[in-house]
Amino acid sequence: MGSNDMLRKDPAFERWMSMRENAHRHFRPNPRNMRTAFICFVAVPIIGFFLADKTALKMDAFARKYDESIWVEEQKKAERKKD
Repeated sequence: MGSNDMLRKDPAFERWMSMRENAHRHFRPNPRNMRTAFICFVAVPIIGFFLADKTALKMDAFARKYDESIWVEEQKKAERKKD
């Protein structure tokens, strides 16, 4: 019967797979990693929360007609023009 070693193994590929599997063991914080972590885990959420706060309660998701705006301020302006 055949053995499990019938395939030739590429040493470079084996080294790459080993480093990929153990990346968390070889991680070292440096300025580049910290900049990326800051952007991903601090700056993006702060910007997202800021934008959500600025647009909170300013949109009406249930616009009554096709040509109506979803922005509450524009709806109020349109109602004032009608009066």
